[in-house]
Amino acid sequence: MEKSSAMTGQPFVKVDFNIDDVRLLYNSVDFYYANRPSDPEERPAHQQEPERHIEHMRKILHTMLMEHSFYSKSAEDINNL
Repeated sequence: MEKSSAMTGQPFVKVDFNIDDVRLLYNSVDFYYANRPSDPEERPAHQQEPERHIEHMRKILHTMLMEHSFYSKSAEDINNL
């Protein structure tokens, strides 16, 4: 995976997730994005993640899910010929 502009200068970690793990992580990030407190009284501003970073994570995880769906459907189509 390429280094994104949002993560420039940060160390990378490589993990082995199966598609169910990726789906769980995507659902968690998506839920957090939709429900995270934005009021500084609920959670101080210095403890809140930048919205751009969360959107970036959602996009990467969603892309992984879509690629898996595309390639698994392609393999099914080939096997059914």
